[in-house]
Amino acid sequence: MHIEFEVYEEMLSSVLRALPSEAVGFLAGPGGSSATRCRPLIAHSGPHGAIADIRDQYEAEKSFAEMGLRSVAIFHSHPEGCSHLSELDRHYGSIRDETQIVIALQGARIVAVEAYSNSCGRVASVPISVFWPEDGVASGRY
Repeated sequence: MHIEFEVYEEMLSSVLRALPSEAVGFLAGPGGSSATRCRPLIAHSGPHGAIADIRDQYEAEKSFAEMGLRSVAIFHSHPEGCSHLSELDRHYGSIRDETQIVIALQGARIVAVEAYSNSCGRVASVPISVFWPEDGVASGRY
């Protein structure tokens, strides 16, 4: 998963702004595994975590399509939790063929950012590289 630096920073900022609640959002790009846009989503708290507002999700994907982009990853936070996928995360991840990014926090401190693919019910770790779009240089794995 390749994420532009500003997109990565926006994703992390949206997670911190949502505290103490979970954050949910999309990363979009021209295809493949490169993210060039971040779109936080309205999230509704439920008994098992946050669920993205379906109308907001539709509007985000419509906006991406108008820009010639598509959703390449879904991110969400685990306040006071770990960076692993929960059973519910695995279930939702099996519905969409996109990378899932989990941001773990302890208080207002981000302690881990992990990405996973969930293809055909098999979960695998996906490396994340953050890059500056003007020179394409990666800043390293996060």
